Amino acid sequence: MKEWLIFIGGLIVLGVVAMGVSFNLDGKPSVTEPIAFNHQKHGAFLQCTGCHTTVATSAAATIPNKDFCWTCHQNKVTDSPEAAKIKTYVDEGRQIPWIRLFAVNDDIVYTHQPHIAAGFQCQTCHGDIGQADGVVTGFGKKGAGGLYGRDLMRFCLDCHEDNKASTDCYTCHK
Repeated sequence: MKEWLIFIGGLIVLGVVAMGVSFNLDGKPSVTEPIAFNHQKHGAFLQCTGCHTTVATSAAATIPNKDFCWTCHQNKVTDSPEAAKIKTYVDEGRQIPWIRLFAVNDDIVYTHQPHIAAGFQCQTCHGDIGQADGVVTGFGKKGAGGLYGRDLMRFCLDCHEDNKASTDCYTCHK
């Protein structure tokens, strides 16, 4: 009987460890980017639109490619091993395989432009990423670590209601 309890206890411990590997402490999926990008350091001298250049003209904001990053990092601006990874991607002729953390499902029609025109700041929806010195939690699709599905829809609907914007289904859905 004692061996049986030890066996069951071991399985429970293994299960908890396995969950800890794939989830953060808050129970959300963890995402590891190829370069641990520090928004806080970059935000000290760049606006969001400095890197995410298509935010006002496209449904999805640009995620900078290796050439964009290399514009500054071809000169040694830091001793960070993370910044050194950019040179590796340049030397190998490969793009940085960033994981898009902010993405909406295919049935949603979204563009930043009307939100920018209404005076909303990036932080309204994305949080204060400019102060993030490490992991950023996204939203939209399951696995980004933040709101998705009905929770994201409630977040958007609450904002639309608070700001007297349309809550008609076809405003956001195809």
